[in-house]
Amino acid sequence: MIDPALIPLIQRLDRDPEDDDALDAIREALLHQGDVSTFARLAEKVAARRSDPKRAADAISRAGDAWAYGARDDRAVPLWRQALEVDPQHVGANLGLAGAMRRAGQFEQAEAAYVRLLEVVRGEARRVPILDDLARLRAERGDLDGEIEAVREVVALHGAGAAATESRRTLARLLVQRSRARARDEGEGETFDDDTREAARTLAAIAREGATGRAMDFAQAALALWPGEERAFQMLVASTLKHADSVTMRIRFLAANPESEIAARVRGELADAYVAMGRVDDAVTVLAAFAADDAESARQLTRIYERTGRHADLARLLASLPAPEDRRERLLLHRRRAAVARTLGDRAGALQSLGRVLDDAPADPEALHEVERDLRVRGALEALRDRLRAAARDDSAPASSRVRWWREVAQLSERRFDAPDEALDAWRAMLGVAEEPDDLRDAGEGVERALERLERWTELADARTASPAPRRERPPAAPRGCAGSRSPRRG
Repeated sequence: MIDPALIPLIQRLDRDPEDDDALDAIREALLHQGDVSTFARLAEKVAARRSDPKRAADAISRAGDAWAYGARDDRAVPLWRQALEVDPQHVGANLGLAGAMRRAGQFEQAEAAYVRLLEVVRGEARRVPILDDLARLRAERGDLDGEIEAVREVVALHGAGAAATESRRTLARLLVQRSRARARDEGEGETFDDDTREAARTLAAIAREGATGRAMDFAQAALALWPGEERAFQMLVASTLKHADSVTMRIRFLAANPESEIAARVRGELADAYVAMGRVDDAVTVLAAFAADDAESARQLTRIYERTGRHADLARLLASLPAPEDRRERLLLHRRRAAVARTLGDRAGALQSLGRVLDDAPADPEALHEVERDLRVRGALEALRDRLRAAARDDSAPASSRVRWWREVAQLSERRFDAPDEALDAWRAMLGVAEEPDDLRDAGEGVERALERLERWTELADARTASPAPRRERPPAAPRGCAGSRSPRRG
């Protein structure tokens, strides 16, 4: 006897067999009452009245679903097969048939049916139920790898929310299960293999979403699996109040994930924590192994050595560092090397580092002053001329300094090295930067002397014509025989 409350819905279907809402409402009510056969017969009648074959196949598949709900696969399977003859890609009929095969122990045929279905079905809403069934089937078969593969795709399809959280928890559990089984088979202890790391990342994703209100619990579970999980680590270390706990977490993180993108920052934080605790040697140990390749570790270790007065260690550290590509960083490194060498009384080392400064900044005032003084004391005039020439060519230096440097380069070339051609270049360069009349006159006369030495008479004439400043007056030659004359003494 049909419930009188369903009569209006049945009348709606009589008027419009395409009314899926009415059919669904009747199905829910009848299956709730356990009246499977009544709904199945009604669905078959509706199918017979539908004009679209695929719509008819859908109604037939629903009739099969009803029989399966009543544990009558013998009645359900023929209906699903009938629906698939009309619409081979019908999801409900394929799922029903695969489920019946699974319940009958026909696992291989059932899995093949699920896989074929996944090849044609698109969209999260349609694929997730298929993958869920496939995962259950593979679990029943003891196919852990296949189960993980199916659940992993479910996780990829889900967004945020409770369903996604449950899928991720399942995936993490399965990954840990496989990892432990592998370790047990291979006779190993606790390992951080790919499965363990993926399980930790999966739990950390749940923690970051916070959908369950237990974010910290999931973050702790992630780090328990793999202490190197970045997102869980950052969540927990930020909320840890005990200094010792944060130190331990950082130590375990670096041991588990030394190549992490945040490893350098974590090392720095750990070193700072050690310094705050008075454990300077431990801070040095943390940073020293990475100082050569990690600029931040090197800078931090440098600061620690400077604050603690460990100048010899600082000198060795600075000497081991490669020269940076950036010019400013390179100059800073060389200046620091020079300063530390001075502190240690290593004058030769300081001068060597200052020479490196001048290689990059030839007119650096402090470095040039020190190096120039040393070269003068040692009488290394050729090296002095080269340093002064390089400094004079630096357009960033003050004009007055460049004039002085060009003058000395020219004079050394004339008087000490008998190199009039180099002297000529220096006097001409001085002409280009000089502004004071005396400097212009000296440079002009220097050009003339050099041209005269080189016997370049045409250029000499041109230079005298274009002289930028008045020439110095030379005293007139005294008449022969007058007082003050330098006539040769007669015997």
